[in-house]
Amino acid sequence: MNVANPLLRPLKIKGVTFRNRVFSSAHASGTAVDGLPKERYQLYHLEKIKGGMGLTICGGAAIASDSVAASRRVLDASRDDVVPHFQRFAQRIHKHGGVLICQLSHRGANSAWDSEPWLPAVSASQTPAWPVAAKAVEEHDISRIQLGFAWAMRRCRDG
Repeated sequence: MNVANPLLRPLKIKGVTFRNRVFSSAHASGTAVDGLPKERYQLYHLEKIKGGMGLTICGGAAIASDSVAASRRVLDASRDDVVPHFQRFAQRIHKHGGVLICQLSHRGANSAWDSEPWLPAVSASQTPAWPVAAKAVEEHDISRIQLGFAWAMRRCRDG
């Protein structure tokens, strides 16, 4: 395939072929339902792929650790029940020639103040920020967060 515009040329990275180099970066669309990528969330990303994008990145602020409180409209990859939703989501995206990946995050001072779990929010430093004041991260916090990311990555892969 000889396409003059480099953006429209296929790209292969580590065995994954993207039909082009046009993508939608990760952002929180606020359409998750109880932390899950249900119908509206999936259709939002699917329409971009149907329009010709090669890659859509879901998540934006996807929760990677169950120690972080967040709005239920934010994707929550810290739960096992997200896997079947990811599977359906990926099938839909792949059916239309697209690639789907998820950006995971640790929300730190952006944790919700009115949601469970009730562990203190942690950040790189003691941050007086909205909506919560986070405490400085400690060694035991780092281990817990790393483990949360590992499990969230596994859920993304399985989905």
